[in-house]
Amino acid sequence: MKKLNSLSTLAQDTYNYISSNWTMLLKTYLYATLLYFGIGLGLGVLIVAITFGSQALNLELNWLTGSLLGLSGIALLIFFFAIGGRVLLLELAAVRKPITAIRQTFKEISFADGLSIYWLLFLMVLAIYSGILLLIIPGLIIATWLAFTFFIWKPGESVPSVMVKSREYVRGYFWPVFGRIFAAGLIYTTIWFLSMNAYNRLLEINGFLGLIGYIAYLLVFAITTMSMYRFSYELYLNLVKIKGQLKPTLSSGRSLRYKLLAYGPISLLLIGIIIAIANNPLENLQKMSEFTITETQLEETVENQ
Repeated sequence: MKKLNSLSTLAQDTYNYISSNWTMLLKTYLYATLLYFGIGLGLGVLIVAITFGSQALNLELNWLTGSLLGLSGIALLIFFFAIGGRVLLLELAAVRKPITAIRQTFKEISFADGLSIYWLLFLMVLAIYSGILLLIIPGLIIATWLAFTFFIWKPGESVPSVMVKSREYVRGYFWPVFGRIFAAGLIYTTIWFLSMNAYNRLLEINGFLGLIGYIAYLLVFAITTMSMYRFSYELYLNLVKIKGQLKPTLSSGRSLRYKLLAYGPISLLLIGIIIAIANNPLENLQKMSEFTITETQLEETVENQ
């Protein structure tokens, strides 16, 4: 069995790419971040405007208005998730190879692809955290299995298929993959912690230095995040070179296990929500619909302050 490249070799390859393309990577990250949070802020303002507008018009919450508000909220969430997925795909495109037209590259990513990769991200996080709740170790195992899903994903490919391929690349190299990702993550976390600590110390001196420290922190965070992406991609390329392009065939039993891994946690979450509502439907639905603070509550809050 061929060995993976050493940590130092992977780190050197990552450094070579980052140092040659750091301006492009920084611009991509800043563009993606500002776009994502800007749209999120706009949607937040829109939701507040709708809420206060309905109060100003004295609209009562009934099945019609409740349904319209619910559908509007779902549509806004889907739109926001699609933007988040497109932003992630833009960043992944930048760490694969240099891109010259950042805005044009983003426009070429479809909303359907954005939703697909965001759904993959959501299920990955849910599966990993479900594993962490089972005494942490299963979560670390699942996280290592799914380490290359973003680089394997292609438009139209099912989530279980992507998970299976990532698992097959890790098969036989679990500890080398885990060790390299853990070491790189430790370095990344250390740099993040030092930059955050420096920002806090500058902020304690005065606001101007704090602003400079915060800008520096954002720049460090951007480059280290993109570096971590690139390091994972270098590791993935190393495994592809060793194993080739895998097209694993699964038995019905193994296919079922990966479908449970992909959809099991979200199914349990939905079942839990349904059970919670079913226990006391009127009270729980009323709590879910209460988004306003009464004038009396506001006065009591001010007095308590």
